[in-house]
Amino acid sequence: SILLIGFTVALAVVVFNWGVGFVKEAQENVDTSTEAALLCTNKLDFEIKEVSCKLDTAKQYIVIENNGDIDIANVTLRIHYKDNSKVVPVTLEGIPAFGINKYPLTEQGLVAGEEVDVIATVKSESGEKIVCNQVMKSKKYTCDLTPPTS
Repeated sequence: SILLIGFTVALAVVVFNWGVGFVKEAQENVDTSTEAALLCTNKLDFEIKEVSCKLDTAKQYIVIENNGDIDIANVTLRIHYKDNSKVVPVTLEGIPAFGINKYPLTEQGLVAGEEVDVIATVKSESGEKIVCNQVMKSKKYTCDLTPPTS
């Protein structure tokens, strides 16, 4: 019977150690998820200021303004084509806090599209990149493809 008690105590210690590790890991995952959600919803604030789509390739660009107090590490644009045939994703450089960037989009096919989505990626305090897809911005646009008159 002493052997049975010893086995039961040993088994309880194994289960207890596993439980402590499991709870600790679950807590760390919750902390990481919470940090990501707070960064994306509380500190990130950006908008699509302008989409220019003219026949002149120098006037095919998008302007994005970062009004938040966190740097955007990079932005991913998704250009929706007019005939709904495809969505073209384009990843571009980021925007500093309270900054504005103008991105030329001639080769990305801006002229073939009618709507653009912008998804920001930020860095956590630990340096991990967090894609804030729940804070996506969209803007519909139309292209002016009439040739300039001389």
